[in-house]
Amino acid sequence: MRDRLIQFVLLCVAAGALTGAAALRRPIERQRDALRLMTVTSDPGVERDPKAALLQLVPGGLRAPILTYLWIRSQDLKDKQRFYDAQQLRDLICDMMPHFAGVYAYHGWDMAWNISVSTYTPEERWMWVHNGLKLIRDKGLYYNPDDLYLYRELSWIFFNKMGQYIDEMHMVYKRRWAALMQHLLGSPPLTGSTRDVIDAFRPIVEAPDDQRVLRSDPQTAKFLDALRAAGVEPDDAFLTYYNRFSDDPRVSEFEWMREKPRDQRERRIARLMTDPALAAPRAKVLAFVRRKILKQRYRMDPKWMLHLMETYGPLDWRSVNAHGIYWATLGLHKVKNLKLQSINELNTGRNVLNALKSLTAGGQIYYTPNPDDPEMPFIDWGPDWRFIEPTHQEYLRLGTLSAGGRDKIATDQNALRNGHINYLTHAIQQLYIGGRRELAQHYYDEMKRLLKPTEDIYKLDLHAFVREKIREIGTPTYEAARKMWFAALRTAYRALAGGNQAQFSAYRSFAQRTYREWCDEIASKAPRMQPPPFETLEQEFIRDLFLRPEVTGLRIPLLVKVRLYRGLPLKTRQAIYPRIAPTLRTQCQQERIDFDKAFPAPPPQAGTPGGGGSETPRR
Repeated sequence: MRDRLIQFVLLCVAAGALTGAAALRRPIERQRDALRLMTVTSDPGVERDPKAALLQLVPGGLRAPILTYLWIRSQDLKDKQRFYDAQQLRDLICDMMPHFAGVYAYHGWDMAWNISVSTYTPEERWMWVHNGLKLIRDKGLYYNPDDLYLYRELSWIFFNKMGQYIDEMHMVYKRRWAALMQHLLGSPPLTGSTRDVIDAFRPIVEAPDDQRVLRSDPQTAKFLDALRAAGVEPDDAFLTYYNRFSDDPRVSEFEWMREKPRDQRERRIARLMTDPALAAPRAKVLAFVRRKILKQRYRMDPKWMLHLMETYGPLDWRSVNAHGIYWATLGLHKVKNLKLQSINELNTGRNVLNALKSLTAGGQIYYTPNPDDPEMPFIDWGPDWRFIEPTHQEYLRLGTLSAGGRDKIATDQNALRNGHINYLTHAIQQLYIGGRRELAQHYYDEMKRLLKPTEDIYKLDLHAFVREKIREIGTPTYEAARKMWFAALRTAYRALAGGNQAQFSAYRSFAQRTYREWCDEIASKAPRMQPPPFETLEQEFIRDLFLRPEVTGLRIPLLVKVRLYRGLPLKTRQAIYPRIAPTLRTQCQQERIDFDKAFPAPPPQAGTPGGGGSETPRR
């Protein structure tokens, strides 16, 4: 009887506790509303999940033991490699705790870092990394739009997991993400000008959210009706057909990748995608669709993307580092009015810095479609000097924040001082080797004036400083080696354009030597670090030299391009001609120059039909 009495009393206490918890629920929710702890974004592309809304009605007293069981059970399933079963329970946990940001941060991190590396195929790796990314982006930030921690975690997935080399399948993530963004936005304009890149993105920002506004233009409304008659809506279907049939060089740069219509319906659609008379309404619909998908599928704000491009430079959204910058800066922007610990803001700022540094080293994306597997294009990247100044300024801004004043950035109070010195040191070497001596001298002087390094090496003149730093490096790291051989190629082809054959040969040999040293010393022992053949890298560089000279840090008039083209080896001309001819033909027409005389088609390669032939993708 005594035991029964104790059980009865405990049951009464438990019932009273549950009743009290239920009574307190509404006051607690009123406090949450008052403190804006349950703010939910008004994103029209996201609807409330009925299941989640129902699970949130579970009385507070019961929720705790249920959640405890779900946590323990999901972890046990994960340890047993039953990842899909564990995922179902984790979804329940998130639905029951939607306003607890730590739940999304932990589960997103666990999928991207832990579960992904427990799988073996590239498809599985990407799936779990992508799932972790989407959980934080699509659900965590939907329910917690003012939580800086989630923005930082999302930025870290892009920058560290996908952008760095810690995962042996990092190229899978880079290639898959590049394919998604190429499908959506295409490549940057071929001119390479920062202003052209920004202006090309602006129509997406200015496009309406409502299709009724789009239809207010009679010509666009007529075009939309023609699309609908062909069974195409202004959504991903339009984008898919535009990418398949359009002659827009930003989405169909390679002649061989343009598909042929398969039936009468597709022939009608192809005409709509290529008719010059429909260029204006087609461009409006394209901007509308891209804006719609950016906002609804990727939860990205085109206005903020444009702001970043105007602040940091011509971001190529096919690069994972560009997205690392986006989410880190968006978080700071969203929560800037909250009283946060400065170290939390600084850590998020470090993500921006790290991504900008990576863009300096590899912001130029070389993208070649893969017809055998469209989701896995062939990509490589090269340095982009346009990001040196924005990175330098970001270092100064965060260094001032860290030190407590601009006058203290040369002291130990600036936690970023050593990193800033190291960054400028590498940038100076790139610029010097790449033939931009005056700009290298400028940053060398800036570094000594602002950061005041005390080591003896910084007392040397610029030439001796660079020579000593190169000697210290020995066998360089991958990014340092990449910077060196691309910088040397810049100088070599700049010399060739000026008719200096001796300097061209010397610097091209330096680039080849740096490449060979890396392959012999490092890549031979770590196959995953093996770069593409030097010939491929050089051809990609030359292609940019003709189409996007500003990306390479050079300004080359059309007549100089003519001289440069004629100085190239026959094999190189054969490889790059199909890719540079359309753009150069347009430039020649604008300058009233006979294209066929200025850039004569090279004889076809062995086994390739036609003058110049069609290029096939390279691994």
